[in-house]
Amino acid sequence: MIVKERLARALEYIGLLKELRRRASPEALAGDYVVRGAVERYLHLAIEAVIDAGMRLCSLLRLGKPESYRDVARILRGAGMLSAASAGKLELWVGLRNVLVHGYARIDYGKLAEALGEVEELENIVYEIARSTENRGVDPPKAGKDAETIARVLSNRSNVVFAYIFGSRAKGQARCRSDIDVAVYTRGEASWKHLVELKNELEDALGLDVDLVHLNEAPLTLAYEVVSTGVLVLDRDSEARAEYEVKVLKQFLDMKPRLEEYYEELFRQRE
Repeated sequence: MIVKERLARALEYIGLLKELRRRASPEALAGDYVVRGAVERYLHLAIEAVIDAGMRLCSLLRLGKPESYRDVARILRGAGMLSAASAGKLELWVGLRNVLVHGYARIDYGKLAEALGEVEELENIVYEIARSTENRGVDPPKAGKDAETIARVLSNRSNVVFAYIFGSRAKGQARCRSDIDVAVYTRGEASWKHLVELKNELEDALGLDVDLVHLNEAPLTLAYEVVSTGVLVLDRDSEARAEYEVKVLKQFLDMKPRLEEYYEELFRQRE
């Protein structure tokens, strides 16, 4: 399971950080670019591996979609996979990751050495997540009659790997004859004829108009809407689906601050 691999990788990076600790005093970090670079890089990779494992759990267990990296800790806490204390600590480590990645503030060498001296805290979080993962099931919840119909149609299409309902019907806000938004991810490319045939087949089975989205080609903002608000209706490969969801979530969360800055500037210009 990829979650276990990510947690194992986090422990590997933490082990390397423990070895570096012997020669990474604040003075050494200030004067030795190689040591400082190694410490910053392995800290980043260790925290990133924990975040990645947490996001995959959110996806595989259908716990909810994080709207920020810190949300991963909160969701795991809400699911009983992390204690309140550990979730709070993980949020702090995520904050350190953001500083390391975005470089918007130079890290004081003393603070970096302090974080290095506390990696056992991150290690304990990894072990806690690993223990909580052992006996958790990964079966998604059922999603109603329309979902069953869609799943039945898509089950005859061997190249469809996973699929979602999203939009008003997924949110329970649809009117009686509202159309239904369906998003599919296929193994390899799908021709326009294949997609039109699939759309027609879904419409015939549902008795509703269908807006079909091909996730392989969907823009990031639309893909994020699907994975963050959609209801999973077909899941032939849960690892592949989790891989896709985590990729979309991380790309969107990394882009989100720039989007917010863009819209703030746009609104200022219109005032």
